[in-house]
Amino acid sequence: MESDPTEEQTTLARVRRGDEAAFASALAAHERSLFRHCYRMLGSGPDAEDALQETFLRAWRRLETFDAAGAFGGWLYRIATNVCLDALRSKRARVDPISIGPPSDPGRMPEVPDPELFWVEPVGSASIGGVGDPKTKSSGGRT
Repeated sequence: MESDPTEEQTTLARVRRGDEAAFASALAAHERSLFRHCYRMLGSGPDAEDALQETFLRAWRRLETFDAAGAFGGWLYRIATNVCLDALRSKRARVDPISIGPPSDPGRMPEVPDPELFWVEPVGSASIGGVGDPKTKSSGGRT
């Protein structure tokens, strides 16, 4: 669904004047793709949600830096990327699973893994894909 370019320009002009409703509307158009971007960088749904909220907060605080010469979405992606990079820098270095130590003895139950080693956490299809499972769509159900 394409948006009307003049309507988008009008919304962005209102955003640059500090109109909160226009800002929320402009963000809504990019929210899902920004979440996916943050999720790919951070590997965690909750971390991606936090990064998305921080992105929106930074965008609102730095609204005067948006010059409208470039795309609003591109400006948001740049902010989101910096938020994610800041988050990754602030976490402790992750250990490569291979370098944790020797394998356990055969026949012995594996020990409980370190929670920090779970790098990628699953999120629902609706959060990243938006289309869901085609089989459930045709039957009217949702995942």
